Amino acid sequence: MRFITLNLNGIRSAATKGVFDWLPPQQADVV
Repeated sequence: MRFITLNLNGIRSAATKGVFDWLPPQQADVV
């Protein structure tokens, strides 16, 4: 089982850096 945590305070910055492109290939069970 794979868990991933994200700092949602910086979600706008993360989005511009490609976090939404990075996330699906990680195959996380819980985000």
